[in-house]
Amino acid sequence: MSGGPTSNLVADGRFIIPNKASLLAVTSDVEEPSVFCLNFASVVQKNTYSAGVLGHYFHFGQGATVSSGEPLLAKFKELDAVIFATKLSNAGVTYLYGITVEKLIEFMKSPPAATAVVDEMKLLQSWKLPNENLESLSKLENSETHKLIDYADKLISHMPLFKRLGIRNHTHAKAWAEKAFEPTVKKVLVQMEAAERTTAKERGHRAADAGDSAAGGAKAKERWALVQQALLTVNKFYDDPLIDRIIEVPIDETTGKPTADGVAKVKADLGCARHTHMLARDAHCLLLEYIHRARIYC
Repeated sequence: MSGGPTSNLVADGRFIIPNKASLLAVTSDVEEPSVFCLNFASVVQKNTYSAGVLGHYFHFGQGATVSSGEPLLAKFKELDAVIFATKLSNAGVTYLYGITVEKLIEFMKSPPAATAVVDEMKLLQSWKLPNENLESLSKLENSETHKLIDYADKLISHMPLFKRLGIRNHTHAKAWAEKAFEPTVKKVLVQMEAAERTTAKERGHRAADAGDSAAGGAKAKERWALVQQALLTVNKFYDDPLIDRIIEVPIDETTGKPTADGVAKVKADLGCARHTHMLARDAHCLLLEYIHRARIYC
């Protein structure tokens, strides 16, 4: 974790912001496209505001933290689950994506061959957030009876979501979460296009129609080129590490409110080289608007 020690990433009014820079996949579902992201920020919802720039936020006070990209343990009221990623729908709904601990233990009783892939649709599932049954989300640890970290690594090595990107274990996952936005997007979309071409080829073989296969491949190439173009146009907004895109506004520890000096420092920082891609004047205005609206000066 980066940004501060937080054991439970959904406690005390926290919510999750998927990190689009840690892209794993883009679904081809036309009706409800979504993206899978490896890691995320955990922030206090009432203290978090948009900075008016894609992927950037104001956070009043400390406490914002970013997950490492390694698997996590989610404790629900009636089950425990190992979480591998987040899924963000086109409508802005966030889901946790993983497998129940019970299913993971069952999976390890008869693991697949080294080169095999699992059917993720049958084995894994999604949990919509916020979720009243979710009690905690924290670092995955081995239990007294089961080596859950090793189990998670084994499943990762067989999941198409990770396997096509060369991610074989939690160490690889952590390294992927630290990659820059542009190379991540390019590699993911190359693999997405390849998968769609394979599907088109198989469909052509089944129909004994080479033309259908070729047309499907050409369509895949065109579509994923457009997706890549769209994603890379926002590259400059997501290339900084997520923790740097959460702009902390200092608060007085006694009152819990920002001070004039603290706000002045943030305004100065918004004009520094690190944020040259931001429309600093607009960000300044938004920051002051939030403060004025909430009357939260000391």
